[in-house]
Amino acid sequence: MNVRELISGLSSERILHTQGVVETVNKLAMVYEFSLDKAVVAAYLHDYTREMPAEDLLMYAKQFSIPITRVDSYLPLLLHGQVAAVLLRKQGLTDEEILDAISWHTTGKENMAILTKIIYLADYIEPNRSFKGVREAREIAFAGDLNKAILFAIEQSMQYLISQGMLIHERTVRARNELLMIGRVSFGEQESRD
Repeated sequence: MNVRELISGLSSERILHTQGVVETVNKLAMVYEFSLDKAVVAAYLHDYTREMPAEDLLMYAKQFSIPITRVDSYLPLLLHGQVAAVLLRKQGLTDEEILDAISWHTTGKENMAILTKIIYLADYIEPNRSFKGVREAREIAFAGDLNKAILFAIEQSMQYLISQGMLIHERTVRARNELLMIGRVSFGEQESRD
């Protein structure tokens, strides 16, 4: 499988973004002591179907029996990671960690593996991003606490979506809640109160 050939059909803007994600993944993989080879493949392929029309994403999701939530139906773009993972599997990519990272890099999910967190974070903080809070997100990401960095990125994204009156995917909410519970347990706090 030639990764560069697979992304050759992407727009110049998407390729620039992808190169930024690859650059960021190179640094994050070192910080979090993760396989650079796997991380780079996932980074190159994470937006493989990002520019696919919404109706095609929905068609593939149905064809491949990808569960479609109400939010997915309203915002089919959120399916691009999952659709990409299935299409890439059909083209011979078999590494489940890479496929998982591609699947969930947009919404996140509960129980994210390290590579999934790295790709999610790299997509969020790559050098071509210039939104309010990205500098702080980068500082946290490179400080060495992956869960704290992911939680910060998710919360920043959620705050933006709320401010714009946009939907928040339920997987993102569950990912945030899980990270909060992990943090509280690791700091010795009570898990919940009824």
